[in-house]
Amino acid sequence: MMSVKNQLRLKDRGIPYYRQGEFYDGCPIPATIKRGKCYFTHGSRVGVDAARAMLNDFGGNVVFGHIHRMMSFVGQKVSGGQIGAWCPGFLGKLQPYWKHTQISGWAHGYGLQIVEEASGAFLHLNIPIINGKSLLFSLTSRMK
Repeated sequence: MMSVKNQLRLKDRGIPYYRQGEFYDGCPIPATIKRGKCYFTHGSRVGVDAARAMLNDFGGNVVFGHIHRMMSFVGQKVSGGQIGAWCPGFLGKLQPYWKHTQISGWAHGYGLQIVEEASGAFLHLNIPIINGKSLLFSLTSRMK
């Protein structure tokens, strides 16, 4: 009864829930899904080059977490075209007690992907949350 899935009433809201350790969409990495031309996974890389490492691991577009930092890296395929890796940040405590006096460098944020239905082409945006506020709505309301 206390699971994330139940507490957020995901089924009632029509939101799929993907379990860690289970395989989806024919991907050989557990808890990884592929939507269109992009993979989504928890991630396993750390450090300042985590996005570059994830891009090399996947060899294609990937959105990942694990590092709690907002970062991205865009590369090129030998066959032509660009691919990218994005970590949008996270939604937890920025400076947990166990970090003591070490500054975490973590960032609040979320990802937004705008997908062209016909081609699967997409634009991925890492949206920061600064001092508890996302300004995405303010930006989009000015575009009307």
